[in-house]
Formats: sequence, C-alpha cells, structure tokens
Amino acid sequence: MKCKTLLFLLTFSFFAASCQKDEKSDTENLQLLALLSLGTMQGDCTVSAAGRNLTTFVTDTTGTGSKSGVISKISLVPVVNHITSLLKIQASVGTTVALSNTRSFGIVYESNSCPLVTSGLRAIGEGYVLTAGATDSNAEFTGSHKIDGSSTITFTRAGTFYYLFYQIPRSNQSGSITYAITGGN
Repeated sequence: MKCKTLLFLLTFSFFAASCQKDEKSDTENLQLLALLSLGTMQGDCTVSAAGRNLTTFVTDTTGTGSKSGVISKISLVPVVNHITSLLKIQASVGTTVALSNTRSFGIVYESNSCPLVTSGLRAIGEGYVLTAGATDSNAEFTGSHKIDGSSTITFTRAGTFYYLFYQIPRSNQSGSITYAITGGN
C-alpha cells in the first residue's frame, strides 16, 4: 500500500510541476524584446551620416514666409544615446538659418525627400556658407560643422535642404535647438 501511495504522490507531483507557469520564459522574451529595441531608432527619415544609417525625426519648415521655433522632435542613437534631429528647409538664394541655444554638429543635405544619402551631403561652400558662429569639423564627421551656442548659415543656391543636428551629450553637446529662418520660399 505504501508503494502505491508513494507512486501516486510522485505521479501527482510530476503533473503538478508541469502545470506551473514558466516565468523564466516570459522574462527571457521580455529581455529579448528589450535587446531588439536597443538596435532601432525612432523617426520618419533615414539618414546616412558619419558612416552609419540613422533614423530621426524631421521638423518641416517648408512653405512661405519666415519661420522660427524650437525643434521638439528628436531621436536617440541606440546604446550611445546621442541625440539627432532634422530641419527641412525650402531655400532660395540668401535664405538664412540662425540657430541658438545649441551645441551640436550640423550636417547639410540637399534632397527633395528622405532617405538622405551621402551623395546629397553638402560640404561648407556647396550650396551654403557659414556666416557666423560655427566652425568646420569635417575631421570629426564628414561634411559637418560644429555649432557652439549659436550660428548662422546662408544658402547660396535655391533648393530643398535638410539640416541634421547630431549631439553627443558626453561632449557637452545637448540642449534644445532654437531656429529662425528668413528669406525662404
């Protein structure tokens, strides 16, 4: 009788143990999902910059008249937490973009739409000039200039341009970007 009772208890224990919810499986799935999300950036435009493909948000300022505001749509580069954003500008010859309250790298692309590829990258003097407050930083990021507080660029040809801002917080580059565009279409 003891043998039957022991056999019954062992069988019952086996089935009861197999019915338990596997918490480890749920935890592993959540960890995998978190790791996968680290490799993606949120945004509405893919940009080829500094040897990598980034996805970031565009603040569209095309249209008639002067525009001003603060860029509020930003994206974070996974793992390193660098901050990116784009300003879309419909420029005519003489259009200026004045920036304030920012420390960042600026990279200008000429393109009618996203995605932005390296062939659209414009170095200083290729469709725009730096007229105040920024310095050439091509050695750090191809086609870039460094903005340290405030700067102004002036377009020397008409077209649709995207102005990428790339901020590295560990290098004291951060803060909101305030812009004022004058002379656009």
